[in-house]
Amino acid sequence: MGPAAGRPRPRVRVRLSGALLAVALVATWTAAEHASAGPQVALAVPVAALHLLAMGVWLGGLVTLLLLLRRRGADGQEVPAAAIGRFSALAFGAVAVLVGTGAYQSWRQVGSWEALSTTSYGKVLLVKIAAVVLVLWAASFSRRWTARLVHEAPPAARTPAVPAAAERVRVPQTVGAPAPAAGQDLDTASGAPAGEGPGDGTKPPAFDSGAYRRALRRMVTAEAVLGVVVLVITTVLTGTQPGRAAGERVSAASAAQPQVKVVTVPFDMGTANHQGTVQITLTPGRVGENTVEAVVYTADGGLATVPELRLTLTREELGIGPLDARLKDRKGYWAAYDLRLPMPGVWTLDVTVRTTDIDQVTVHDTVRITAAPR
Repeated sequence: MGPAAGRPRPRVRVRLSGALLAVALVATWTAAEHASAGPQVALAVPVAALHLLAMGVWLGGLVTLLLLLRRRGADGQEVPAAAIGRFSALAFGAVAVLVGTGAYQSWRQVGSWEALSTTSYGKVLLVKIAAVVLVLWAASFSRRWTARLVHEAPPAARTPAVPAAAERVRVPQTVGAPAPAAGQDLDTASGAPAGEGPGDGTKPPAFDSGAYRRALRRMVTAEAVLGVVVLVITTVLTGTQPGRAAGERVSAASAAQPQVKVVTVPFDMGTANHQGTVQITLTPGRVGENTVEAVVYTADGGLATVPELRLTLTREELGIGPLDARLKDRKGYWAAYDLRLPMPGVWTLDVTVRTTDIDQVTVHDTVRITAAPR
């Protein structure tokens, strides 16, 4: 008794169960890998799932085809050429999906051309791209041999063989036509004895299916091996930090690390022991609150003690300043810890150095203040 009406057959149920299991495994994998982090997660997760499914269809199909090409069935029959052609078309579509989704994932994870050569992820990705190019090269030969096998094979070699009795049909003969010899069949299309060509009685060239299948088997083997190599490299990429994330981490570390702007301003009052330099250090040297430290050196490089040191900053083109840093003597150096600079750009430093009650000089220099990180 057949299956109940409206219920799927057992084979269909098995296929549906397998498909659902494959999708569940793919969803689990993509939720744990790089697709779940970074930009465009809503698009990246289904693209990664599609990439993984296409890989399974292509590589799993290659292994299956390779096994079928290496053995014969119980009845001595080989896998039909038409079935090989159908898989070739399916594999072509799977590889196209792999290339498209892989290109998107590479752009998303690398982030820039520079990251291809400066990050571990980018270098491994270059190796994978080279392996994929080799796979495509091998696949082109596989498709070529498949096309020859499908289009040049006689109809009997393209489809599963049928019993010889089913191929024999009665062919009406014209009155007076010679009867076939004992044990000889007639060609159903022309009425000529089977095996002879129409008209001239010559035999068509024999189709060497074995040679085509051996060549195809070699190329499918190479393609499958390279596919496994790509799969191994992909596994390595999964455990490597993406280039975009590595670049963002470096940028964040650079932004978090205080930057220092150092300006050395010489001064000369025209008399002995009244000349030297003032070294001014601004930390972090960007918009916002800054720390200022200033040290006075003598002409021969030794530390100098002065009764007064004043520093102001001005942006004349914007009408800002002079802003007094309000340096205070810290017994060996001068410092201020609350200088606020409102705008980025080049600021003019006015440094006033007083060495005695009556000897002082004002010197000038510039410093570039950077914008605050976002």
